[in-house]
Amino acid sequence: LLPSQQKAQPQMRRTMASTRGNKLGRMSVVQAGVLCACTAVVSFYFGMILGSSAASHCTSNVADSNAANCLTEDQVQERVQRELNKSSSSQVKAQGSGRGGAENRFPRGMQHLVSGMAQVDRDDFAKRFDLGVPLDPSDSMNNKILMLYNTPSAIPPEVMNEAAGQAPLPLLSAENATSHCDFFHVVLQDHGGKRRQCTAIFGQYEAFHIQKYMRLPEHKAPLDPKLPLRIVNRGAQSSGRKSTAAPSLETTKNYWKTLQSYLGRIDEVVAKLKPLVEKIAVQNTVIVQVCNFGQSELLINFLCSARQRSLDTSAVLVFATDQETYDLVNAIGGATVFYDQELFGDMPTKAAGRYGDPTFMRMMMAKIYCVQLINMLGYDILFQDVDVVWYQNPLAYFHNKDADDADFDVYFQDDGNHALFYA
Repeated sequence: LLPSQQKAQPQMRRTMASTRGNKLGRMSVVQAGVLCACTAVVSFYFGMILGSSAASHCTSNVADSNAANCLTEDQVQERVQRELNKSSSSQVKAQGSGRGGAENRFPRGMQHLVSGMAQVDRDDFAKRFDLGVPLDPSDSMNNKILMLYNTPSAIPPEVMNEAAGQAPLPLLSAENATSHCDFFHVVLQDHGGKRRQCTAIFGQYEAFHIQKYMRLPEHKAPLDPKLPLRIVNRGAQSSGRKSTAAPSLETTKNYWKTLQSYLGRIDEVVAKLKPLVEKIAVQNTVIVQVCNFGQSELLINFLCSARQRSLDTSAVLVFATDQETYDLVNAIGGATVFYDQELFGDMPTKAAGRYGDPTFMRMMMAKIYCVQLINMLGYDILFQDVDVVWYQNPLAYFHNKDADDADFDVYFQDDGNHALFYA
């Protein structure tokens, strides 16, 4: 070969080898594609056969205990969603751990005050937690309660992302919403939507007093939106009136005299009461009523009503505050009656003219005496006013140890008045 041809020959060999390599490369890609397609088809049909076998196995064993091992499509989806939520929760925890991530609902400055929120159906919440007060009925504008979580660890993990992030508030059951709460506070507030009310949550040492501020003048006058907020009496109203007022010095001294008479004879009265109570107590419980002659018609109505329904009133102890009532109960029968001249001698015999008048207040004082006297003897008390009638004996309810609320220490009946005075 000529020298020029000798130089060109290696170059040609390299070109041919390169071309041959490209062909081999293209052939390898095609072969790999065919192999993948074949594998996919085989896997698909194998999966169909296996799935059909599993479905057939689940269907044929519905009544068998092995059916519990079969997962429905919903259960599979639930497991997938659970794992996704766990992943989201981990991300939110990392964001809320002090770095103040952009997706956090609350800024770093209140991370130890509130870290998340959720909503709970109001009726479900009331059913789960006895709030100890009569509840207003739910309506379209008051059928959810707001849950605030002060730390991420208090938030149910499965809703961490929604509760702590910018997503819409999750709707939880009362049980689930409180599943990670070791301490739980409930605040009851006005829901009428008629007043411009604000609520501040202030990070501080724990306290159970709600401080109330209003735009009220210093003197008695209605609320003025132009005035600054100032701390007010808890019973202050928009009209400027207070629902409660401190007693005058004269009133206080009058009650001192009454208390001196009561406390001076308390040991003697307890000694007189003891044998009576021992005879009538039912499962260590005494039913107590207080009555003067002005209210005796109501007492007669109660006793006659119970007698007509064949209800046992032998556990009823009537504290008569005058001789006339004592004689009347003894004549009618149906209840045990107690009267002490020195203890109740100066109590009024007429009925109260109106709620809160002096006669009413004196009779209230007598009711307090009687409850304390029975308590001092170590008995449980069912106290009721004389204007109540029975449809059945109430002791069966209070003595039911299997009732959901059997572990309460004190029960109060709602009289329908939810005014601020009773807050």
